[in-house]
Amino acid sequence: MKSGTANITLAQNYTLTVGAGGTSGTSVSDGNDSVALGLTSTAGGSGGIYDTGTPSLGTGRTGGSGGGGASGPNSPNPGGSGQAGEGNDGGTANNSGGYQSAGGGGAGAAGADISGQGGAGGAGGVGLANTITGSSVFYAGGGGGSGYTGVGGTGGNGGGGNGAQWNGGSYSNGTSGTANTGGGGGGGMLTGSGGNGGSGVVILRYSNTFTISGLSGTTTTVGSDKVTTFTNVGTGNIQFN
Repeated sequence: MKSGTANITLAQNYTLTVGAGGTSGTSVSDGNDSVALGLTSTAGGSGGIYDTGTPSLGTGRTGGSGGGGASGPNSPNPGGSGQAGEGNDGGTANNSGGYQSAGGGGAGAAGADISGQGGAGGAGGVGLANTITGSSVFYAGGGGGSGYTGVGGTGGNGGGGNGAQWNGGSYSNGTSGTANTGGGGGGGMLTGSGGNGGSGVVILRYSNTFTISGLSGTTTTVGSDKVTTFTNVGTGNIQFN
């Protein structure tokens, strides 16, 4: 999650990108950065997976916030590192005999560590509240880690999805991060797939004496300012006039 201020030139094209969330399942991919007016909000890192034969697989990946580490014979497996000024590290899986995973980092706090043989997944780190829209809204919560014999970790406030858990006959799926919050997807477990990451959002607040053209967004008024929110994933140009 990234916020800041920028100087603009009227009638000049500015490239804006609303990043897609990462995907899980058989085709795992990292998400895309969101970019506007020289500011980049870095996509979150994916979580580790059970590390049999390849120890590095259990380590969470780096990103705006880091993914949680996963259990396995080579544990402890650390979480991925978050970017300074954007997010926090994923939790560490300290156990070697279980299968559950630690929580992903959020913009406001690190993901929770796990330990022990089996059990619950780690909670995702809480996101950060922002009032740019005129209301306090949390963004970029970490995804919860998967549980083994226990419950899945709870996603962090700010759109984080919950981790998969055992339901007495099969594993549930991890839930996806909430769209346009940058929340992380919940971890998967065996027959329960992981959730996808939530897509990003770009929100611009500026004087109501100006208008924006180009990419389509939703504009509201807050006091003497306009607030334009872009939610459609992709890249295009905007102009201030």
